[in-house]
Parts: sequence; structure tokens; C-alpha cells
Amino acid sequence: MSENRQAKHKNAGKKYEARLNRREVAVQLRKSAREEQMSKRRNLVEDLNTSPLKTNSPDRNDDERLLPKTYNEIRSFFESGIPSQLRRATKACRKKLSASGTPPIDEIIDAGFVDPLIKCLYSNDTSTQKEAAWALTNITCGDERQTAAVVNKGGISGLTHCFNNDEDPETVEQAIWAIGNICGDGPRMRDLVLEHGIVNKIMPHIKSEQTNEFLANLTWMLSNLCRNKPAPEFKQVEPLLLPLNALLGWKESRCNIDSAWALSYFSDGGDEYVEAMTKVDGLIKQLMTLAASSKPKMMVPAIRALGNGLTGDDINTEAMMSAGYLDMASYMLTSEERKPDSVIKDVIWGLSNIAAGTSSQQHRLAASTYILAEVGHQIKGADFKIRKECCYLFGNLVTGAKKLCKDDFHNLLMCKSLQGVASILECSDTALIEVALRFYKSMLELADQYTINILDIVEECGALESFEKLQMHESDEIYSLAVFIVETWFGCDEIADDGEELAFKEPLREANMKFSF
Repeated sequence: MSENRQAKHKNAGKKYEARLNRREVAVQLRKSAREEQMSKRRNLVEDLNTSPLKTNSPDRNDDERLLPKTYNEIRSFFESGIPSQLRRATKACRKKLSASGTPPIDEIIDAGFVDPLIKCLYSNDTSTQKEAAWALTNITCGDERQTAAVVNKGGISGLTHCFNNDEDPETVEQAIWAIGNICGDGPRMRDLVLEHGIVNKIMPHIKSEQTNEFLANLTWMLSNLCRNKPAPEFKQVEPLLLPLNALLGWKESRCNIDSAWALSYFSDGGDEYVEAMTKVDGLIKQLMTLAASSKPKMMVPAIRALGNGLTGDDINTEAMMSAGYLDMASYMLTSEERKPDSVIKDVIWGLSNIAAGTSSQQHRLAASTYILAEVGHQIKGADFKIRKECCYLFGNLVTGAKKLCKDDFHNLLMCKSLQGVASILECSDTALIEVALRFYKSMLELADQYTINILDIVEECGALESFEKLQMHESDEIYSLAVFIVETWFGCDEIADDGEELAFKEPLREANMKFSF
């Protein structure tokens, strides 16, 4: 992102501070959906006959009486080296870890069963391999220490070895599930998985003939590969864009949702990541289609992926706009169908970044009167988080503009931005008050430039009264801005020492025509 654009982006400041602020905003925007997009999952199904991972192998009907019951018995089965005993030992571990309630993860680890379970991932017997992968899946759904117990024993290599099983996609699916759990434990674990060449190894299994259940688990795992900060190395995850684009439009909604989440994480990596997304044919359009859907679970990640793209450089912002972001935003804001507050907030957040763009981008936004009218409506009565984004949009649009044309200025007046931003001056957010003050300063300067009198509007909406109060604010920046606005446009001469009458200043533009709505 250019330094010039950084200075226009939201809480304008130094380059590093602006980028850090963007990161914090993006993280905050994702928090509300954290539980929906779980980073780790446990397979609770107790029996292969009812599991989504079914099999036709003979062990489906294994006599339960032949399974070892105690940890000592399981250990002796593992130590025997006999294929049938190994299969029963892995199945016994899996059943204990799949039981509902609190799984005995620590007990299995303390008993020393992680190492033999990993060794069973290399078994030529598909049933043994699958049971081992399933057991390890449920160990890796635990905390960091429990996941590390698998990773430190070579679990990633063993699980990725399962991808070589071309005969049984269900074994591959279970290994995918376990790998997804490991990635979900944070950037360190995610990077360890990527360093094992997971992307190249999983590519042959991303094909349309796979079951929806398989593709859903796969997409969830891919989202965890892109998740967490700092972002994964670009070259390691860039090949995922083509399959994620395909999964965005797949017939299974879980694939749509998780691929959108993956792209929301990917797009938060920086300009290089966003640029790669814009070059994938149809990807941005598909995100916009999901964003404009009637399902919040699809809307939220798609909107955030697009919003992250709009925080990038001007070229990336242009690509997003060319794909139709303004049309989508207009539909989202003006549609009669009720949208969650979090979605409205994210849409306006994206628009606020367009407002910090080039003169051409600012003009196209300012010319979108339906959008401005809805933003003007939202800033007056919506949730404060939405009103905050509205204030940033109006602030960025006028304070970052080299020269907002007269028609664009007129549109800002018609959407009652002056009246809407007035309510922000009463909030306790110091940074936001400063944005609002800069908005009024720029609007008053533009009014002078185009000889339009807006002084009465500013006074009637209560902004002038707020300016006067803010002259006592503890923030030097707010104090200085408030004093400058009052003295420049609404000020009066001080009382003379010799007691002369108070002399009021002449109107700034006495001959100006008053703007009429």
C-alpha cells in the first residue's frame, strides 16, 4: 500500500501505524463468527457403521469381544506386531477417543499410544490406517500440548502419507480431518504442515467426483491452511486459489462457506495476496454472489474477503470496483431483506476504503447516491459500530480528496451527511471525533470553494454547539481543530480592553446563495 494511500486510510497516521490499524480492524471484524468457523473438530461417531466415514472392509463386523479393553491389553496388542492385533488396538483407541463427553486424550498420550498409532498410519491394511488416523484426529482436536504430542512424534508425515492411499478416499478424508486440526492450532503448526508439502500432496484429491462430505472436510482443512497471523508464506498457499474458486461455486453449501472463509484469511495477507485473487477468473464475482445471498453464514466471510481486498493498494481496489463492488454494496444496503448488523458494518467498512482511494474511485462512490443516502440514514440511528464506519466513509471521502467536484459535494449534502456526522461529535471515541472534525473542516472549505452557504445547516444540526464544547477537549488535536473551525467560520472578535461593544465578524460569504434542499 502506498504511503499516500496509507495516510488516507481510516485513522490516518504513519505507514506502520496505519497498517497495524488495518490488521486490528480486520481481526475485530472476524471475531463475531469465530465459533461458526471452528478451527478444530472431533469425530464423535462411535461406530463405522453410522460414521460419515464408512467402509466395506471386514473389520466393520469385528467382534467387540476381541477388542482389548484395558490400556495394558491395548499395549500388548500394539507390541505383538500381529496385523489383526494392531488393527484391534487402533480401533480400541479410536473408540475410547470417540466416546461422547470428555475424551481421555491425556490418558492415551500418557499410556504411550501416540507413537504406535502414528506407525499404524504406514500400515498396508486400510482399516488399520483409517482407525489410526481417526484416533489421531481426536487427539489433535485437544489443546496445544496434546496436538504437539502428535506432531513431535512425526504425526504430520504419517498423516500426509495417508494421501497416497488411492484405493480408499475415506482414509484420505480422515487424514485431512486430522491435518485440519493441526493447522487450527495456530501459525506455527500451520507452517509445519505447509513445510511438509501438504498443498501438492492434496491437489490430486480435489476433484468433483469426490463425495460432498469429503469435499466439505477438505475445504474446511484448506481454510485452516490459510488461517491465523502472521499470514502463511504466499508461495505456499497461492496454488490453493484455483481449487478454492471452484469450491466457491460447488453445490455443497459447506464448501461455499469454508472456501469463502479461506479467502477472507488469504486476502488479509497483503497486497500480493489480494492481487493474486483478482487475477483468478471469476473469483471476485463469485464472492460477490455469496455476499449478496440471503444466508448470513455465506455473507459474512464473502464480505470480509472483499473488504480485505479493498484495504489494499489502488490497483487492487480498482479491480474490486470493476468487478461490481459498488453495485453489490448498493443492493446490500438498500434491499428490503433484513441483513445482520455485522454484514452492514462490513459493507460500509469496504466502502470507507474506496473513499480513501483515488479521485476517480472517490467520484464513483460519491456519484452512487443510493449508497450515500443509506449511509446517511445508518449514521443517525444504527448500532454504534455501523455509525463509526459511516463516519469514516464520509471523513475519508472529503479529507482524502484532492478536489471533490461540485456535483459530488452536492450529493454529500443531499444525503444529509452534515446532520448525520453531528451525532458522532458527542461520542467518547477520540479518534472518531477527530475524523468527524476533519470532515466538517473539509466540507466548509469545499462550501467556500463552490460558494455554497452551509453555515446554517451546520448550526441547526447541533454541530456548532459541539465544536464549542470541544474547544475544551483534553486532546490537543481535537482542541486545535475545534478552535480553527469556530474561529474561521463562526468566530467573533474578542471584547476590547477599553470596554467597546462586541464586534461580530461579517459573514464569510455574505453574498453566497443559501443551499436549498
